[in-house]
Amino acid sequence: MSKIFKPKYSNRIYYFSAGFGMYLLGVLKQVLAFRIQNDVINLVIPIVMISYTIFLTNILFKNTLYSRLLCLGILNIVSIITDILTVGILYGIIRIPINEITSFGTINVLASLFARLCYIIICEMIFTISFRKLISRLLYNKEIVPLILSNIILVVPSVAVFNNKKLIGSNVSLLFFFLLEQFLLVGITIYVIVLFDRRQQREFKNTLRLQQMELEMQMNKDIIEVTDKLRELRHDMRSHYGLIKSLVISKKYNELESYINDLYVDIEVAEDIFLLDNKNVAILLNQKKKAAKQLKIKFSSTITVNDFKMSDVDICSLLSNLLNNAIEANENVSVEQRFVNLDIQLEEAGYYIICNNSLADMPVFRKGSFITTKLDSSNHGLGVNIIRNIVKKYHGNVKFDFNENEFTVEIFIPNAS
Repeated sequence: MSKIFKPKYSNRIYYFSAGFGMYLLGVLKQVLAFRIQNDVINLVIPIVMISYTIFLTNILFKNTLYSRLLCLGILNIVSIITDILTVGILYGIIRIPINEITSFGTINVLASLFARLCYIIICEMIFTISFRKLISRLLYNKEIVPLILSNIILVVPSVAVFNNKKLIGSNVSLLFFFLLEQFLLVGITIYVIVLFDRRQQREFKNTLRLQQMELEMQMNKDIIEVTDKLRELRHDMRSHYGLIKSLVISKKYNELESYINDLYVDIEVAEDIFLLDNKNVAILLNQKKKAAKQLKIKFSSTITVNDFKMSDVDICSLLSNLLNNAIEANENVSVEQRFVNLDIQLEEAGYYIICNNSLADMPVFRKGSFITTKLDSSNHGLGVNIIRNIVKKYHGNVKFDFNENEFTVEIFIPNAS
């Protein structure tokens, strides 16, 4: 479980004891199911085991209740699959009679061991890094909660029926329809989960495209603005020089200083466009600097990179989301403490993008994602995901670090990207 749940304690004895308790409950279930043959007990034991599992995950792990239910529901689906697989192999291939499979004895014990072995193997196969990312994405889809709960609830009567030797007996048709029902339930559940995930991925890509289009439109607007300012500046340059020369000759230095200050406002608009070879990145940084200035945020940048090793759309989208989050984090900080620092430093193996900013409230970090209390929390989380995806696309890595007063994002993009 350590692959999907974050432990609360470092002492492994707690988790060993919890697992041993689950093992004892499983043994008790088998003994009661085959020795006492009581329908009420067959119904109660699965409920007790599910409740015990939820209780343990709540006590021993840090995850939210929803994430625990999601993972337990998936584990439940895997358990049903292994049971169906085991019965199918024993009855369909080896031709062992149903009454021997469902009767307490060597066959039943071996079947149980085989099913648990398959369960462990499948869990090890599916709970990889990619599958944990799938679970992380599904955590944003609260619509699948009823689906997960229904799987957990339906497994209780299913286990009771499966362990009822009197009801099943040698009735192969009943067992066949029972297994078919379980198979269809699992299949539909997996299908719906896949649909949810694909829908979310489509929404993510559409949002990214829309954001990139908006960014390109804003860049075009800024290019037009800078071009107009440069055209006006060039057109008026001769008259400016003439007036400045006249003021110098007349020794009207106060008027000269005032005139130069007014003139510098126009020059400042186009200042950043010449700092980088990549004009789109330069315009983007100028745009974010302007946005920070409007919020009275001190914005500073040091850039020693000309070739960003990625497309203009990707580097601009990366920096845009990075700086948007940094600027938003300053909104609740007192004006005198607001700042955003952006450093893009060239190294031998690649380059680093380091952005740090002030913040008022420490973010909550869960399952590789940041949880925010802002009204647009989904968009905020989407921005972080866009950063991760772009960095991953170019084989880089990203680290997040924060304390009570400052948040830092460190990105490395290798030359090999």
